[in-house]
Amino acid sequence: MTLDDTFKIAQIGFYGLIAFVTVLTFWRAKEGLLNSVNTEYHKKVIERLEDLSKVLLDEYDWDSPNHWSNKHPVAKIVSDINKNFMNHKEEILQRGSFPGIPSHPDYERLKALVQRVKSDPFIPKAIRSRVTDLLENRADVILDVHLDHFERYKTALAKGKYSGDLDNNAGWIQNEILADLRKRGCGIEEIEHEVHEIRLAIQTYFERFDPDS
Repeated sequence: MTLDDTFKIAQIGFYGLIAFVTVLTFWRAKEGLLNSVNTEYHKKVIERLEDLSKVLLDEYDWDSPNHWSNKHPVAKIVSDINKNFMNHKEEILQRGSFPGIPSHPDYERLKALVQRVKSDPFIPKAIRSRVTDLLENRADVILDVHLDHFERYKTALAKGKYSGDLDNNAGWIQNEILADLRKRGCGIEEIEHEVHEIRLAIQTYFERFDPDS
């Protein structure tokens, strides 16, 4: 082997080493970037799930101003129906019907929450599906049950029933609505149970990243 051959082999080895170091440096840089992106992603997921967990519990947290016992949508809606009836009583009794049912705030709130959750990229798919199923079903049941009871109440008023004690009608209507919600699996206790089940699923998701688990 000549000196020239030896030099060429050394050159090839040198450039090969340079190429190897370059590729290794690239992969390390890529790995570092991916680790950084992965870390930021999981931070976002943790923040979003923490927020979602609080939102779901809010109406069942006794320390929250949004606890279900502090809300009285049925009383407000019945009051609005009563005012409408009294303002047009003669016309309504003569016609035997009157239009208009105020929108239910719980329905609007749940539908708005569904819109925020169903395509949120920082909520894991399994949890997102479970939450949207619960919220959409609950919203639909609330709408169906309340529309049914308020429409029947308006029809009764228009036929001269229940008008002698308007101020106390909200109580028995509320009780009937709660009973129907329970029959359809959307009573207070049933929804609270589902909320806690979802929060436990969120805990299980977090435990995957617990080094001590």
